[in-house]
Order: sequence, then structure tokens, then C-alpha cells
Amino acid sequence: MTTWPLPVFDAPLLRGLDARGREELSAAGALRRVEAGETVYRRGERRAALFVVAEGQVELEGGRRLGAGESFGEEASIGAGFRTTATCVASGEVAEVPVAMLRRALVRAGGDAIADRFDRRLRRSATAELLMEVAPELSAADRDALIDAARHRLLQRGEVLYRAGEPARHVWLVVDGMIRRENKDGRAVAHHVRGHRFGEEAQSGVARTSTAVAQGPTLLLAVEGEVARRLPRTAAEVTSLTAADPWLLVQARSMLVNQQPGIGW
Repeated sequence: MTTWPLPVFDAPLLRGLDARGREELSAAGALRRVEAGETVYRRGERRAALFVVAEGQVELEGGRRLGAGESFGEEASIGAGFRTTATCVASGEVAEVPVAMLRRALVRAGGDAIADRFDRRLRRSATAELLMEVAPELSAADRDALIDAARHRLLQRGEVLYRAGEPARHVWLVVDGMIRRENKDGRAVAHHVRGHRFGEEAQSGVARTSTAVAQGPTLLLAVEGEVARRLPRTAAEVTSLTAADPWLLVQARSMLVNQQPGIGW
């Protein structure tokens, strides 16, 4: 059976595959020829796969370029849509790698230990992509600390993140969507949209002072209270939109509607 070019398997996430795993992955996935200027995927698309450059170059929105053996699109594996549009800038080939098949092949080849390392690497790569978008001004050291500490959480409309009175363990950063915080009477005290941080009670150890509810499909990053201090000021400020100002709330809901394609659920 023909397998993908060797540079694909040089990607860190694919290391550990045995010969059988490479063959199965090559059969289950897709190796695609792309020409300069061609779109590999668009922002907001959702696939249960990541990509690896086999030959040529791919550029992500923002100017980041990737060459042979480099992976991209890992954020889609955690349930989010692709955060950027990926475009071929030097003709070549890209491999579309089914994440579920890749994990099964790694388990068979090396057991749960290798699969666990894969999960950690995948989560780390996905978190890095999200942080580079919502907090691009982070220093390398702060980004690394947050990548290691952050966890992802996906909420659907009406789902409660936490309730007033509960212990506060994490500070939350909105990647996509909107969170409404309510007082004990159910009245809105703030709305948080992309790039906003909330839940600072976790930094002082007090209980939650409000209830947080998703207003639509919402992707969040959870960070331990102390580590969250590394977030840049632009993201760390409580830039909440108060319910008392109707114009601000309309703008917030407009932002949420505009973000929906980016969530890709």
C-alpha cells in the first residue's frame, strides 16, 4: 500500500506511528495537490482533521508560513472551527489527517502512554493557535505558561458555566461567542464577548458572585487564577458590556452574530 511522503510523518503529532499505522492513515486521510493561491480551508470551516504540509508552503492569516513537516489546523480537533484561512503560497501537497484514526493508530502502536502524549501535544497546539488570535501581544514566555495551564470548554446556548456561590477555580477567556453574567435575581450584570476575560474571583479565592450563561455556541479557555495574571492587559481588563446600556448590548449581539461562522459548530 502506498503511504504519504515522509515529511508528513516528520510532524511531531505523527511521530510514533508504526508502518501499519502510516498505511492506514494514508488510506483514511487525503493527500491533496494545491497550487499557489489556492485555499486549503477557510476560517470557520469545521473538520475532524488536522493538516500537514508534505511539500511547498502554506500561509495562515496573519502571515505565518508553514513548510514541509509542519502541522496546522489543530484547533478544529477541539470542536472549534478553523481560526484562520489557510492558503497555499508555494505549490505542493498537504495531507488531511483524521484525528480519531491517528489516535487509534498511536494507541495500537505504543499504547495509552503514546496516545496521552499525542492528546497533550494536540491540546497544546490548539491552545497556541487560539491564544495567538485572541491575545497576539503575549510574550513567548507568557504564552507557553498559559498554553500549559489552559483548558478548553465548549458551551451551547443556555448552558450554565457556573452559578453564584460556587467555588471559583478558573479565570475564563472568551474565544468565540458570548457569556451573560446574571445576579441572583436573573438580571444581567455584564456580557462578555471575544477577547474578554471574566471570573476574577478565582484570583482571590472567593466564591462566584454571579451566574454565567452562554448566549449562543461559545468557546472558552479556562486558566488557573494565578496563571491568568500573565494575560496581557488588553485581554485581562474587565471590558464587560453592561446590560444598562442598550446600544452596547446591541453591538455585543451583533459581534456574536458575526462570530458565529468562526465557531463552526
